[in-house]
Amino acid sequence: MTTVSLCLIVRDEAHTLPTCLGSVRDLVDECIVMDTGSTDATAAVAREYGAAVYHTPWADSFAAARSAAFQQATGDWIWWLDADDVLLPDDRERFRGLRHTLEGTDANRVSMRYHYAFDDAGQPILDFRVVRMVRRQAGWRWVGRVHEYLEAPDPEWASDVIVTHRRTHPAGERNLRIYDLMRQQGEPFTRRDQLYYANELAQHGRPAEAVPLYRLVAGDPTVWVDDRFWACLSLAEIDAARGNRLESRRALYDTFELGPPRAEVCCHLGYDAVEREAWAEARAWYAAALALERPHTPGFIREACWTWLPHLQLAVCYDHLGDVRRACWHNEQAARWHPEDPAVLHNRAYFRARGVVLAPPAPGTSG
Repeated sequence: MTTVSLCLIVRDEAHTLPTCLGSVRDLVDECIVMDTGSTDATAAVAREYGAAVYHTPWADSFAAARSAAFQQATGDWIWWLDADDVLLPDDRERFRGLRHTLEGTDANRVSMRYHYAFDDAGQPILDFRVVRMVRRQAGWRWVGRVHEYLEAPDPEWASDVIVTHRRTHPAGERNLRIYDLMRQQGEPFTRRDQLYYANELAQHGRPAEAVPLYRLVAGDPTVWVDDRFWACLSLAEIDAARGNRLESRRALYDTFELGPPRAEVCCHLGYDAVEREAWAEARAWYAAALALERPHTPGFIREACWTWLPHLQLAVCYDHLGDVRRACWHNEQAARWHPEDPAVLHNRAYFRARGVVLAPPAPGTSG
C-alpha cells in the first residue's frame, strides 16, 4: 500500500492546527510538523493530533524550512499543507480516491487546486493549481525564500482534490521584509521573485517601486505567459488607481498579445467604460467576458470575473441603455452565485419598483 507523509511548517499555530490536522490526520500515514520558533502551545497541539514535531531555526527562507520538514518524511509520497489549510468533506473523499490512483500511476508529482481567497459569502474569488505531492525518491526541490514552490520531474498527475485556505492571520510585512533584505544584500532575483516582490510592494503602498519590476516581467518573452499576464494586469491596476486611464488601457491591451482574451481584462475594460459612462462599450466588454472559455491554466483565476461580476455589471449597463427587463435578467443571473448580495438585493428592489419582476434562481445554483 502506498504510504503518504504530510509535512507542515508552523510558528505559533496552536489555534489553527486543530482544524487543519483534524481534517486530514486520518488520511495520511504520518504527519511531520516542523516548528520554526513557536512561543505558544503549537508543539503540544500538534502532538495531540499524532504529529511528530521537529524544530529548525527560522532563516528567512520558506524553502529551507519546507526542505527540513520533507527530509523527515518516510512515506512513499510527501504532501504539504499550511496550518490554515483544510480539506472539506468532498475533498477528503477525493483524497482517498487519489491514494488509490497513486498505486497505479507513474507520476512523480501531484497538483491540486487551491481555493486561496473568499468573498463575504464564502465563495472562492482566487484559485490556482499547486504541486502538492511528490514521490519522496523523485528528486524534489523547494525553490524560493518567499512564495516558494516545489519542483519535481515529470510526469504530473492533475488531481481533482481542492485544498481550502482559511486565513486566520492578517497579511503582514514578513514577505516584504525578506525581499527588501534580499535586495539590500544584493541577492539575485529571478523574474518570479521580481513579480512577487512587486506584488508585495504594491500591496503595501509602494507602487512606484513595483512598476519597474512589473515591467521587467511583462516584457520578458522567456517568462511564463501567466506571470507576464498578471504583471500587465497589475500595471493596469496601478495606472487606473493613479487616474492614468490611457496607460491603464494600454497595459490591458498588451495582454491580448499573450494569448486569448481573459475575463479579468474584459472586466477591467468594462469598468473603465463604466467610469466614462460609455454604456454600450461597457456592455460589450462584460458580454465578452461571459462568452470566453475559461483558460486551462495552473495560474491564478479571479473567479468573480468568470462568473457573477459581468452579470451584475451588465444589469447596470442595460438599465442605463433603457433595457430594464434585460438588466433585471442579468441581476438574477448574478444572484445564482450571490443570492443575498446587497447589490443584487438593491437591484431587485429597484427593478420591482419599476414594474419588472423575474423569478429568482434557486440559491446556490450557478452557470
